[in-house]
Amino acid sequence: MPQDPILSDAQTDALALTQFLTKPAGTANPNSTGANIGTLADVTNALGPTFETVAEMLADTDTRAIGSLLQTTSPKAAYRVIDASLPAQLTTAGGTRLAHVDGAYVIAIAGQSNAAGVHAGGPNPANPLVRTWDAPAGTWGGSDRTAAPWTHANPDGNGGAANYALARAHAVAEATGRPVFIVFDAQGGAPIADWIADAPADIRFQSLDAKLTAALADPLLQQYGITSIDELIYAQGEADFLSGFDDYLHSLTTLMAKIRARSWAAPGMPCYMMSPADLHDRYLWRAAMRHFCGRIDIDCRFVALNDLETEYSTTGQGDASHFLGDAVWRAGYEYIGQTARVEAGSELFWGRGNGPATPVEPTVLTTFSSMVSADSWTGTTPPNGPAGKTVWLMAITPSRWGMDALRIICRTTVSSPGATCLRMARRIISRASAIRTSSARATRSPPVGAIALPRWGRRRWACFPNTPMQKPMHRSCRSATEAAAQTGAMRFAFGRAARSKPRAFLCMRTMRRPALPGCLRARGTIRATGCCAWSSRDQAPRGSGPTHRRE
Repeated sequence: MPQDPILSDAQTDALALTQFLTKPAGTANPNSTGANIGTLADVTNALGPTFETVAEMLADTDTRAIGSLLQTTSPKAAYRVIDASLPAQLTTAGGTRLAHVDGAYVIAIAGQSNAAGVHAGGPNPANPLVRTWDAPAGTWGGSDRTAAPWTHANPDGNGGAANYALARAHAVAEATGRPVFIVFDAQGGAPIADWIADAPADIRFQSLDAKLTAALADPLLQQYGITSIDELIYAQGEADFLSGFDDYLHSLTTLMAKIRARSWAAPGMPCYMMSPADLHDRYLWRAAMRHFCGRIDIDCRFVALNDLETEYSTTGQGDASHFLGDAVWRAGYEYIGQTARVEAGSELFWGRGNGPATPVEPTVLTTFSSMVSADSWTGTTPPNGPAGKTVWLMAITPSRWGMDALRIICRTTVSSPGATCLRMARRIISRASAIRTSSARATRSPPVGAIALPRWGRRRWACFPNTPMQKPMHRSCRSATEAAAQTGAMRFAFGRAARSKPRAFLCMRTMRRPALPGCLRARGTIRATGCCAWSSRDQAPRGSGPTHRRE
């Protein structure tokens, strides 16, 4: 009697299941389709042992079967035993060659001095999972920043300093157990033009591109099918601190277009743009970078670093542009991983000398030149209104007594609070006839380029040399206040007076009205209250503080 084929298949599978549970490893065990399902012993052998850490796994001296899996619990990771035809990502003490089942993770870093790293210090752990491309040698180096390639000079190393990408690599390796490969190209003082210019002037972009192409062609990556990087870290802008918002924004747009056009930049690749030190909060390039990340390319992520230490922030002197080694480690190890995609707006108002304005700022500058009141709108969907233009040079609030126009800073101290200093300075300067225009030249409106002094009367003006109108308006203001020089009391830093010493009032001796003694007495009294005048070299409205560096 012929056997039912369905029943026959069921009997075959039942027998295969019995053999799967009971037979030793290596037993042929076909099911009803003819496939060899092996045995439970085969599966157990293939899984191999589980280790607590990667270090414990690497210390294993046993020989493991090719194709079997070794696992770790901290981090939770799995490594397959490979044969000699593939380059090993890791090798145990017993000679077992391993490759992570999820493949390698590749980080590229580019930029100027903060991308390279300037200061030593911070952790420098040994980790066999972290490797760095040694461009001069054409091979992979390790994670020790006291050895090559880190000891190379820029742009192939940083002399052994701390580095964002190195710290980030340690974080990824410790969290995932994956091998992490770093490709480094950074040059201190390099402007963004070195990346975005037309070839061959884009020397830094070409260098980064060549290093990535060579590294991805290395067997450690190429034979595992890795053709692109997982993330890019970019830290640049200090060399372009005088760039306007639009200029630097356009430069970043050009840069990322060039990067994303390369085969090594996969779609959606994150680019972590590192914030500069606090000194650069006052410059528009930083705002442009944040705007770019929040509004134009949200796969670029602005990494805020405002609480990180520089030499200046910890000692009150020295380097204010470069983060210390411990700070660089925190930025790479913690902050990059904590940064998410965000949508951000742009800053419309700027505090004088200190970056984006806050609600407590007494005086602000605008980042725009055209403005029309909301009361003049002609439509709301979409918003529309008549064209208009208002150029805002500067505002002096009554609460500050016009002292900004006089270029005087009152330094708040325990013995001489700033408000007291301002009141005394105003009274002393007024008595000394520090600035007075002649009745023939004074008008109901200040001359172009001049600043009216609130509560000092219509006929007293001060020329402020830093208005956006620059020299033509300065000359007009200067001629309108020429009579003030005849009082001998005070004059601003024009011409030869620009060579005056820092923190010195300019008291001039004249023939018509020799008020020099009174001016000198006023100067001495003002300085005793905690006031000082800015030097001519501080004319740009950047505020007091550390010396800027372009590196």
